[in-house]
Amino acid sequence: MYQALIPSLFNDQELDLHYYVHPAILNRARDFVGPQVYSLTPPSLRYAMPTKRIRALYYRWRIQQLLERLKPVLLIFNTIEPLAYFNTFKAIRHPLKIGIVHNPRGQETRCRIRSEGELYLCLHEFNYQRLKTDGLVDGYLSPFFRCLDIPRTPSPQHVVEIAVPGIVNFDRRHYPALLDLCEHLSRQNVETEVVFNILGNITTKDGPKFRRMIRARGFDRHFKVHSFLPDSIFFRQLQRANYVMPLVVSNRESLYINGGKVTLTFGHAGAYKKPMILERDIASAWAIPNEACVSYTSLEGLAKKLPHLDQDDLRTERHERCIAEMVEQNKFFLRKLSRNHDAFGERKS
Repeated sequence: MYQALIPSLFNDQELDLHYYVHPAILNRARDFVGPQVYSLTPPSLRYAMPTKRIRALYYRWRIQQLLERLKPVLLIFNTIEPLAYFNTFKAIRHPLKIGIVHNPRGQETRCRIRSEGELYLCLHEFNYQRLKTDGLVDGYLSPFFRCLDIPRTPSPQHVVEIAVPGIVNFDRRHYPALLDLCEHLSRQNVETEVVFNILGNITTKDGPKFRRMIRARGFDRHFKVHSFLPDSIFFRQLQRANYVMPLVVSNRESLYINGGKVTLTFGHAGAYKKPMILERDIASAWAIPNEACVSYTSLEGLAKKLPHLDQDDLRTERHERCIAEMVEQNKFFLRKLSRNHDAFGERKS
């Protein structure tokens, strides 16, 4: 995402990007990005400094030292959450800083007061459109870029495989709705099999309970489940699916429609060219045209659609085009942002 989009802030010049990460994810980040990833701290830091607050003081010192040595044009914090890291971001001295806001509605008080040359960008245009009038964010980045480039392994014919990523947690996603959907599917006489690939650890949170619910209702054939999934397997499973289905808990829909909340699955679906299955109101709020996704207003209506989606290449093409247009719009927005923001004025030659 940074490699593809940040150059738009600097007249599309080629930039030398360096990434400093927690040592626990160093190798994982290098798999994603390449050798220009470095450990921000020694592995023993967590033991030497047991509290997050103390570690934040070290981060502040360490990052300031890096800035003085490397003298970069721009500093980006990949997240300003939790509060200790936000305070670190604020305390670091640098003429041009960008903080990435992952949960915008939790940042009302923090993001209103900022210094010159300090910007906040959220993920997805949907967040930005909902939050820009509040003065919480200055712009957005579109996270539609692949972590790992994995070749497509198509699903067998007469099978519609739907990836359902995320932690198996009933408070965050409406997993029991999949069982009701299977109930509607069981009443149809069709050859195509519909399979939900649950890309979350079935052994944690509500996973064991959900597995018992699947078996109790006799729907094992409609589900694939996993324990812990390394990145390579997670994205391989995602790549083989026909569709991706974010599960939005119905009593929290307002967060996804009016509250500026977007699921990480949106980014994954865009990166791996997988059309999403979405409630119609959410598809509309996220600016996904009906022809670029599978939208529905009821589970019964969705069940009638699913068996006929195994070879719908046209929808996939429209989804891919929709995502590509969103990325180009984001680049245009970032170019305009840099022209209208004084902090970039002397840094684009």
